[in-house]
Amino acid sequence: MKSNIILAAGVLLVSLLVCGCVGAGAILPVLNNEAPVNSGADRVVDPAMANDPVVGTWKMEDPVVKSEKNTIDLTDARWIFGADGTYEYWPLNVGIFKTTGTWTSLGSGSYEVVCGKDSQIIHYELSGSRLQSVEDRRTLLITAD
Repeated sequence: MKSNIILAAGVLLVSLLVCGCVGAGAILPVLNNEAPVNSGADRVVDPAMANDPVVGTWKMEDPVVKSEKNTIDLTDARWIFGADGTYEYWPLNVGIFKTTGTWTSLGSGSYEVVCGKDSQIIHYELSGSRLQSVEDRRTLLITAD
């Protein structure tokens, strides 16, 4: 009798674990907008790219974005341009919501970012110490400390 109860409890526990894992696996990819992963072995850091002024972590100069209907606080958001040409955007800096991709310098302070699962293209312009999205002029970035 006791072994049946232990067996039933074990089956229930395994079922909950499996359902929990499947549920989390189904939800998290929707929250993350990561581009297909390129293995680090074939990523080579170009010295010119490593010295590019865009390389580093950026944050919004004015992180509170207001529209007619909504107010969004992006105080914790980070835009990360890696020296190996990788790009990451963390809107909440917690790792759940994340967009990844690659960046390329177009010269003269212009950059093209290809990001997300759908390979969305975003253009940025660097002027002095400020980086701004061409598509959304509200996104004015400064170097994060």
